[in-house]
Amino acid sequence: MCSSVAPRLWFLTDRRIREDYPQQEILRALKAKCCEEELDFRALLMDEVVLTIEDGNLGLRVNGELITAYPQVVVVRVPTPWVQSDSDITVLRHLEKMGCRLMNRPQAILNCVNKFWTFQELAGHGVPLPDTFSYGKPFESNRIVALEGLNWNKMVESGKAVFLARDKHHLADLSHLIRHDAPYLFQKYVKESHGKDVRVIVVGGRVVGTMLRCSTDGRMQSNCSLGKKSFIHKNCLRESTAELHFTAACAALSLSVSSLQLFFPKNLVL
Repeated sequence: MCSSVAPRLWFLTDRRIREDYPQQEILRALKAKCCEEELDFRALLMDEVVLTIEDGNLGLRVNGELITAYPQVVVVRVPTPWVQSDSDITVLRHLEKMGCRLMNRPQAILNCVNKFWTFQELAGHGVPLPDTFSYGKPFESNRIVALEGLNWNKMVESGKAVFLARDKHHLADLSHLIRHDAPYLFQKYVKESHGKDVRVIVVGGRVVGTMLRCSTDGRMQSNCSLGKKSFIHKNCLRESTAELHFTAACAALSLSVSSLQLFFPKNLVL
């Protein structure tokens, strides 16, 4: 269904993140590259798209406009914590069924919506992962605490909240202060990577950039969005095996474009 006359590229994102710095930079870079390559470019928001099936055929409207020339490629940027299978994924499935190439595809996005789902996909593919535990339903973190032979310290994570539990008693004390409406993730604490990691960008199965991220206040989180510092880091993948781990991870997750974290000192993928 996609037009073969004029090459077209769409950038599809969510209204809730469209003003964020990363989206603005991606938009700027895509516009410039499409202008340079003489590609037809269009930026859209998820809530501007209406999906249609008329006379047995898939169709599309954008802000009331009937679309007759579809893009060959759609670059997708959606906030994974809020992705909904009955809305966002439905739009992406529709575009894919119409013959558009999506970066990333719906299943690849779903593989990364939940961090434990991501680890389930990566397990068995030779990718080094930190020891990780979770549980089926909210309010059942006591099942992890009760496990015998479980070595502590542990990082405990839910969404953007990350904290260190020194032992079971410490976790029991903290459990009264945290929300329990979603399962938590328990991971082995990597002391050497406290407050620092390397962000690795992989496109088409090839590492294209790396960035060292460092906490500035002694906390575990190294996210730039939290005001931490970052540096171009060219030497983190000197071992060829490290790069192979990242390409294997992207293949296992079916990702065309990805941003992965590297933990020291054993090149653990997070």
